Amino acid sequence: MRKWIAFILLFSLLLGQTVYAQEVWTEDESVLENQEESQEPESEESDVWADDEVPLIQNGDLFTQHFDVESGIEERSIPDWQQILKRRLIDAFSNYEEKVSLEDLELNRDEDYHEMRSVYQASIVGQFFYISGGYSYSYSASTGLIKYIKINYNSEYLDDNGEVDVHHIEKDKESFDYQVEKALNCLDGAESDLEKVLLLHDFIVRECDYDYENYLNNSIPRASFNAYGVLVNGKAVCNGYAFAYSWLLQQCDIESYIVVSDSMNHAWNLVNVDGSWYHVDATWDDPIFKEKTYRSLYNLDYADEGFVTHTYFLCSDDEFLNLRHSGWEIETNGEEVPSADKSDVFSEYLFKTNPVSSFAFIDQQWYCFDLNKGNLISSSSLMQTDSSIAKTNVLRYGFGYERKIYYNTTEAVFTFDPKNEETDVVWKPENSSEVISEMSIKNGYLICVTLDDENETNRYQNYISTLQEYPVPNEISFSDIQVNKDSIILTWSTNEKADGYIVTCSDSMEGEYKELAIINNYKVTSYEDKVKDGQWHYYKICTYRLYDDERICSPYSESVSAKANSAEPEMPKLGKAENDTDGNIRINWSPVDGAEGYRIYRKENGKGWKGLTNVGADAVSYTDQSGITGTKYTYTIRAYVMNKDKMMLSSYDQLGVSAQKLPGQVKLVSAKDNGNSEIVISWEKMKDADGYRIYRKENGKGWSGLGNTSELIFTDKAIDVGTKYTYTVRAYKNVAGTNVYGSYDKTGKSAVCLPKTAVLVSAEDNGNGGIEIQWEKVRAADGYRIYRKTSTEGWKALDNVNNADKTTFLDSSGDIGTVYIYTVRAYKKNGETVLYGDFDHKGISARKVPVTVKLISAEYDKNNGAEINWEKVEQCTGYVIYRKTGTSSWRRLAKVTEKNICNFADKSVQSSALYTYTIRAYQDVKGKEVLGGFDKLGIKVECK
Repeated sequence: MRKWIAFILLFSLLLGQTVYAQEVWTEDESVLENQEESQEPESEESDVWADDEVPLIQNGDLFTQHFDVESGIEERSIPDWQQILKRRLIDAFSNYEEKVSLEDLELNRDEDYHEMRSVYQASIVGQFFYISGGYSYSYSASTGLIKYIKINYNSEYLDDNGEVDVHHIEKDKESFDYQVEKALNCLDGAESDLEKVLLLHDFIVRECDYDYENYLNNSIPRASFNAYGVLVNGKAVCNGYAFAYSWLLQQCDIESYIVVSDSMNHAWNLVNVDGSWYHVDATWDDPIFKEKTYRSLYNLDYADEGFVTHTYFLCSDDEFLNLRHSGWEIETNGEEVPSADKSDVFSEYLFKTNPVSSFAFIDQQWYCFDLNKGNLISSSSLMQTDSSIAKTNVLRYGFGYERKIYYNTTEAVFTFDPKNEETDVVWKPENSSEVISEMSIKNGYLICVTLDDENETNRYQNYISTLQEYPVPNEISFSDIQVNKDSIILTWSTNEKADGYIVTCSDSMEGEYKELAIINNYKVTSYEDKVKDGQWHYYKICTYRLYDDERICSPYSESVSAKANSAEPEMPKLGKAENDTDGNIRINWSPVDGAEGYRIYRKENGKGWKGLTNVGADAVSYTDQSGITGTKYTYTIRAYVMNKDKMMLSSYDQLGVSAQKLPGQVKLVSAKDNGNSEIVISWEKMKDADGYRIYRKENGKGWSGLGNTSELIFTDKAIDVGTKYTYTVRAYKNVAGTNVYGSYDKTGKSAVCLPKTAVLVSAEDNGNGGIEIQWEKVRAADGYRIYRKTSTEGWKALDNVNNADKTTFLDSSGDIGTVYIYTVRAYKKNGETVLYGDFDHKGISARKVPVTVKLISAEYDKNNGAEINWEKVEQCTGYVIYRKTGTSSWRRLAKVTEKNICNFADKSVQSSALYTYTIRAYQDVKGKEVLGGFDKLGIKVECK
């Protein structure tokens, strides 16, 4: 058909003629209905043009909408032409174009229009807030092929001539993109879907206020229905909250729906968290109040509350029904909306146990606020059980913002930096009579509303970056003061937030301090005051920052003092450096008269001395618990005396004393026979060990190595039954290919190798009223001990089998009908001592039954039939007679209830038949027959 149309067009052109089609416009919003003709063609071909409009959440329409994680341009679930069209539309929206060509897609108006319309609707996502739902499209009247889509822009983004105002769009889009980036940056460090869902919820509720005043006045602007109103204007109604939330979640690959309720005239979200669906209503989690107090805060304007709540966050269908939500649609475009069928999933999470709080995630730690107690809560997870109090009874409300916590009291707003635990005042009311009623952070601004004595309010708004533009440097203090013969050396720690330091000096603690040195480099951390007058000198230090050539200084430190030319103590005499049992190195030295303490130093090969710590004057040893196992360390000591708050150090032994850090002594746990004539040794793990060496000895002999292992258990199999062995273990560290061994427990752990656990084979009736037990032979055993029990009694020894080669035992005792359980222990004689192996604790069981009946004779008598005779069984109640013919199975024939009757006549026989009989004795035990064994061959009778 298309080839014929092309041929007609080509033929017409060759004749110099142009083919025209009528132009038609439709005013109805539905697809291709009520079309009316128009005589205003827009092109030479005069294609048919039609108008349409798709409903949009962001334009105020209410309908259920799916935000799939695969709803980008390359969505796999839609045909190729729809992907191409979606890409073109998004490119056109992004480049502010007004017309999109569809000619190459060959879309038929009757067959493809509904899908084309859906693609158009789905393409208008969050960042395209300036696109209207209305559009026009053209098609060929003769072929029905759709050629173009003409895009309509919202009226506020058109200039006075009706053209697209690109400058206006780009300006608003720059603001929008900046806020989107801020929203997604709040997820820094968040990994799970739950964490992202929570942080984006709190960001939206904190940044946005419900546009209540316009709602009351029925004057809601278009922006309040979309993501621009939420993120840039900070004002929205439920459409905007729900749309912004679903769109931001989609950027994080989290699936969601916007669900709506016509009966409530309301929209909210259904969110997929780890495969399960939950309701989230960010609108209702953003409280509105006016002219009343809320948690002792006073409000007059519906806005700036800043409160973030979680009452409507991650709820099931049932929970939402109980929270006054109803009537939501359960289908969209023929697709069923999922059910939220899991309740109480998050009942122990902080956002449920402490719902009126915003949450912040900073350096892998969660922070929220307990408004009832005024506490800042810190937690390693979102579970209440992992939480602790970071600040007590200090706040009214707060937020996390740019890796800091902002919180307020009635007097001021503070910041708390969790990284260094520093707290600073960032804002106070101008008038001391004002108290802070509201505090919030929106769009980079700190907003505070104060209330004075007459309940008059003042609103203050400050851009947060300006509050931190001129911070006062942190105060520092001297870390060390060293007195030499002709100078005093002052040292301090680096302060990277400073531009430099000022050192001052005075002749007395309370005297005037004069600038001694201005150090214009924050990396310099020492100053040498060359004095040798024998007088006391007092020093203070501060940091400074330069702002517009003005030096802003921190408070000065407390003073430190030193006396020039002070005497040094004598050098300590070193003793030894040796390892202790815990893998530490212990150093000792001789005491120095007059010393007030000692400073310990350590070095490694090729490196310089480093101070470890100071110890008191009474100390003559120090244990170094640091270091790396296998490394050789050298130690030296300096005595010191204090010159006021200055340490005067002695000289030191430059050679020092050395020791290699060895693994600690392994703590043995046990040595036990394992039932297989093997001994299992176990021990506790030793820190930094690469492996362990196991040693063994016998009485009167020395230790011998058995082998190395990296496990915490070793099984010694090469041992003799009846012999006692002692074991110990040494940890080792491999250093440059050589194993360095630690000390060992010289006592060790001992165990005797016992006979192997006997393996039970069977327990069976022997046919003579006894039970025969059989087991496998145990290597190196001298004999066996037999045990028996019942279900109600414990193990009792029956007898010994004193022949190691005999592996059976006959139990002739016991009561008929009782089930007995048997086990066997092998034993080994070691002098006067008998060593028993372990035993099968489950055992093996058999029931004691009557003796197997011995058959005597079977004869045929014409009058009495087949007559069977057998020997009497003493221990029984009676007998049961069985019969069979040929190869058939035994069948129960009769029962004799008197044990003294030892014959039976079978009168049911037929002539010329051959019968086989057998007999089983039985004992009546509590109303039940306990049958004995039987002669399986039986005895035959031929009936003639």
